[in-house]
Amino acid sequence: MSITMKKAVIAVRVSSTKQGLVGDSPEDQKMLLEKLAITLNAKALKVFKFVQSASGDIQPNQEAIDYCKNHKVDYFLIKSIDRFTRGGAYYYEFLKSQLTKYGVQLVDAYGIVGRQTINTLDHLDIEYKWSRYSPTKNSEMLEAERAKDEVRDILTRMIGAEIRYTRLGYAVSVSYTHLDVYKRQGQENYLNYLRVGFLIFQSLPVY
Repeated sequence: MSITMKKAVIAVRVSSTKQGLVGDSPEDQKMLLEKLAITLNAKALKVFKFVQSASGDIQPNQEAIDYCKNHKVDYFLIKSIDRFTRGGAYYYEFLKSQLTKYGVQLVDAYGIVGRQTINTLDHLDIEYKWSRYSPTKNSEMLEAERAKDEVRDILTRMIGAEIRYTRLGYAVSVSYTHLDVYKRQGQENYLNYLRVGFLIFQSLPVY
């Protein structure tokens, strides 16, 4: 007896072109999720690649979710919750609830998002909307908040260092390949290049 193959959407995201080059590239995420699809006996209908931050009001994965609304999809595959959104628990619940509404299961490669739901009234053969829940929901929410907090930590380190250098007399600016820190010397305001090799400063932003 043949087993019907499920259908999946793969969503990969990096916040900047540089992040995609130095680590966690879209291709690495894609390869990981294609293997995950095989374990789920699913075929990827479409692969979405986003090079965009997911910490604000505009959530790039909304485009992929809208695709699921108009197509028969069983699984929505992501590497991890922070690749899905950096907007915290609110945006995570908002995006995931749409997938649930469309009958799509969100699956992450790290196994944080549970695929099992429990009906607390199952022994009575009764089910209400409130009686069915996901045992991993709290863990998912905590991970979504951690992803949001990480953005603040990154920006605090980056902006804090820029403030310190500015107070030391440097003018900070960003180039495409590195952070240039210029120090004014004398009355001529001569700009002397001083390249600072902190990886965290090499592009804005990294989240």
